[in-house]
Amino acid sequence: MNKKTYVFSTKETPKLTEVGGKALALIETTNAGFPVPEGIALSVSFFDEWLKDIKSSNEWKALLDDTTKVNCDLVKSKVDMTR
Repeated sequence: MNKKTYVFSTKETPKLTEVGGKALALIETTNAGFPVPEGIALSVSFFDEWLKDIKSSNEWKALLDDTTKVNCDLVKSKVDMTR
């Protein structure tokens, strides 16, 4: 199972592809002893179900078929509804 969150003070070092560059830098900087405010990093897998839902929607399919502002706005409204 993929880890969904990492606190900055974790002793684990996630892969860049798991958390992105900024989060990885915050984790590494914290572990190096520099003063970093407490925080968490959300992993890529944190968003998997949400993205799956969006990408299986009719709004997403319409956007892929016809890239217009109207279709983009429909996807954005779908995104807002799933939060």
